[in-house]
Amino acid sequence: MKDSERISNLEEMTADIYLILDRIDNDLKKIRLLDINLANDIRSVASMAAKTKRQQQIYGMKHAKLHRTLLDVFAIARKNAINIENYARNTLGKDDLSLLYEYMMRKFDLAKEHTDRLEAALRKHRGKTKRLDDSIEAIKRKLDNL
Repeated sequence: MKDSERISNLEEMTADIYLILDRIDNDLKKIRLLDINLANDIRSVASMAAKTKRQQQIYGMKHAKLHRTLLDVFAIARKNAINIENYARNTLGKDDLSLLYEYMMRKFDLAKEHTDRLEAALRKHRGKTKRLDDSIEAIKRKLDNL
């Protein structure tokens, strides 16, 4: 084999090595880009998880406030019923009992309407809390898959 053939073979091998190195460099750039995208996705999921946790805390506080309000309403209703009963026993005659009954029924209807509104609000908050729980579970699954 002549020196020129050897040099030609070496040049071909060098060209092949350069092509392989170019492909490796391109693949390395793609991997770095994927790493950057993955890091951004992880930050995004972490941000969503923090936001969801804050929302869940807010709904928890609202739920607790609604619960305290309902307890207060029930306590007031019990106290009013006792006061009305004592008043009726002590002051009313038979003719006034029908007026008292009508008054109590009106108050009962108002209390029932208010309770229905509070229960509707409670159902709404429970639905939102369930959706938040589902979102947190989905985020946990995404984080587990990463």
